[in-house]
Amino acid sequence: MDVNNWVTLNGTTNNEKGIIQYVPKKLVGDTEEGAYEFCTVKSDHFFKEGELSFDIKISSENSGAQLILCWGNPLYISFNVGSSAYSIHTYNQQQEQQKESSRSSGSKDSIKVGQTYKVKVSVKGSVIKYFVDNVEVLESVYATFKSALAFNFYGDDEVIISNVKVKDYKPKAFVVMQFTERFNELYEGVIKPVCDEFQIEVIRADDFHTNGFIINDIINSIKEASVIIAEITPDNPNVYYEVGFAHASNKHVILLCNKDRKNLPFDLSGFRTIFYNDSISGKDRVEATLAKHLENIFPIS
Repeated sequence: MDVNNWVTLNGTTNNEKGIIQYVPKKLVGDTEEGAYEFCTVKSDHFFKEGELSFDIKISSENSGAQLILCWGNPLYISFNVGSSAYSIHTYNQQQEQQKESSRSSGSKDSIKVGQTYKVKVSVKGSVIKYFVDNVEVLESVYATFKSALAFNFYGDDEVIISNVKVKDYKPKAFVVMQFTERFNELYEGVIKPVCDEFQIEVIRADDFHTNGFIINDIINSIKEASVIIAEITPDNPNVYYEVGFAHASNKHVILLCNKDRKNLPFDLSGFRTIFYNDSISGKDRVEATLAKHLENIFPIS
């Protein structure tokens, strides 16, 4: 779908028929000589996962733009901003102006003034891929959340962004559990129906039908999943490995455990866990609690 509705929050832009034209304005007063107004535009489209594409043209080697995902705790995808042609970075909100993570590529000399470039950003789970003219220039990992799309603009001459399009992906849950009849009932009777209510695709390791190493399929599925749902009642090393990898990948992880288990492993005891009973009333409670967790991760915009 096309994203055409943009509002200017700072600086000056002309927004008409899906085209955003950045108009640089010099700052006046007690400021650095040659400084320009900071410019931001924001849309009414909320985005978490999918493909986002747009065309961009800069009119000066000193001008550029940033696509902003995760408004409020932003992820910046930059074109000709900073010291590189392309970059993906975040800022640590606890330490102002301290970069938390940054990836960059390309020389700014390679970007031609006046030429239109086609940019595409793919967000699948926590895997972010950045393409320019269909060539992948960067890949990064970041736990995104649903928020309004926005752009920042910089520089001494105009920047034009047009043809902003979005294709939203259906979120995916990767389920980690021991494959026994007892837990299959939890998977089929609770997890899948609740995820279906939120239009979340559900997958677990026994759904793979590939000829490669299963660990590679598991790792890729965790990376590409929007949320990990893990049943941790038995001491299963495979389950613990996958939960650990998910936590290390900064994923949303929902833990389930039967109340029959008295104590969780030390490394998991500090995490919020949904405890349930194997009963009709217990089924109702775990369904309701799981739904609340998913609603927190996938809020209705």
